[in-house]
Amino acid sequence: MKVRLIIAAVIFGVLALSCGCVGIIALVYWAKVKHEIAPFEAHLAEYTRTPEPLVGDADSGYIKGKVIPIDRAKDEIDAQFWTHLPITLKPENPEEVGTIVWLVWDKEEAGEYEGGGTAYIQTCDVTVIDKARNVIVAEAHIEGEAKKEIAKRAKEGTGEKPYSKIVSYLNKLPRK
Repeated sequence: MKVRLIIAAVIFGVLALSCGCVGIIALVYWAKVKHEIAPFEAHLAEYTRTPEPLVGDADSGYIKGKVIPIDRAKDEIDAQFWTHLPITLKPENPEEVGTIVWLVWDKEEAGEYEGGGTAYIQTCDVTVIDKARNVIVAEAHIEGEAKKEIAKRAKEGTGEKPYSKIVSYLNKLPRK
């Protein structure tokens, strides 16, 4: 009995330590992200001002300088998307920002799973804005993928946000 109790205590201790370490690592990671985006927060009014509408074709857009991602529902820098930006698009300081990217996140029903449950995909309306001209230069609706499967008793499943598809879209736009 004592041996089982000791083994259980050791297992619990290891699990608690592991969870604690993971939590600390996550905290340090998000503190680093918040530190990276802090200099840009003073410019939020500029990044969220109403631009002139898109003139011409949405496929003729471009990227100028580096990109600042804005979550329009919150009117703040999209810290999660920030972590997915490649170095070629991520600014080191506000002076490098030439393009503002507005992100409007949503989810849409995408069908049903075998055995029941509704499948949802996450979507994003992407608006690309030339910061200097304050004009929309491109727009796109990007859809994520549905989860492959859900737990047997789950009533729904929602796929991941389409971060990589948005980055791919931005990377395909010509540079000015």
